[in-house]
Amino acid sequence: MDDAKRFTEAHQGSWREDPISYLELNGGNVSFEKEEFSSEQRRAGLKLAILFDGEFDLAVQEGSASTAFGSYFYLFHGRRPWRLDHRFHAASHIRYLTINIDEEGLGEALTVSGSGLVQECADLDGVSMRRARISADMNVLAAQIMTCPFGGSARSVFLGAKALEITAMAMEHFGDGAHAPAMLSPREIRRLQEAAAFLRERCASPPSLAELARFTGLNVRKLTHGFRCLYGKSVGEYVRDYRMREAWRLLASGASDVTRTAEMIGYTLPHFSSAFQRAYGVSPSTIARKSDN
Repeated sequence: MDDAKRFTEAHQGSWREDPISYLELNGGNVSFEKEEFSSEQRRAGLKLAILFDGEFDLAVQEGSASTAFGSYFYLFHGRRPWRLDHRFHAASHIRYLTINIDEEGLGEALTVSGSGLVQECADLDGVSMRRARISADMNVLAAQIMTCPFGGSARSVFLGAKALEITAMAMEHFGDGAHAPAMLSPREIRRLQEAAAFLRERCASPPSLAELARFTGLNVRKLTHGFRCLYGKSVGEYVRDYRMREAWRLLASGASDVTRTAEMIGYTLPHFSSAFQRAYGVSPSTIARKSDN
């Protein structure tokens, strides 16, 4: 049994599909009661990991660990077999989607998707890892993958096409010369993470910028600048996106209906439905109905 399949079978809320012979999809909403370690042995090829919510530590080829943050995607390419290690924190939750494309299918896949990824990857040495903020368009494509309405062969075609499209979109981002966020000091990162946790706790009634700045000991300018550097978005955008992710989790798990979910995250029902539709390209009632099936 491979590592991805073993992880899927061991964690409720995760899933796996293989819509094309060279392409593997994994995703889900997974909670960890205690600290957990997982190693993933990958064949040569490409891995796109999209982390919508949560955070965990990862290391490539047994190198130094770094933290993967929600609202970012991570693009890996290995020209030979490689290893990815994960450390999931106790009492944590992640919502994610990963796409793995074998090296043998990489040329064919990217010819289909119309991307120049093959040439760029051919220029990389060993294993590369790149990070960028998830765009609104990527969010919509990911939501379409995770709420695919088709079955049978139509489902395989739909999932394969959407997976290739979102992979091409990720590579196009780096092909356009995008740069990683400016570096922050460890102290600033810790304070900003505390601020983010505070916002998540109070997402239904978030604090003002002044209150949040007092809570963290940062002034408003440093707080807002740091949020954009670390999370790639403003404080207000962070709250909005977390509300939407929490709404997805509640609806997809069947823990709450649409009306109650809107109340729990601080929205009136009409505004919630509109915001959810804009974020994911589907209505909240669609996700709620799927959880009932």
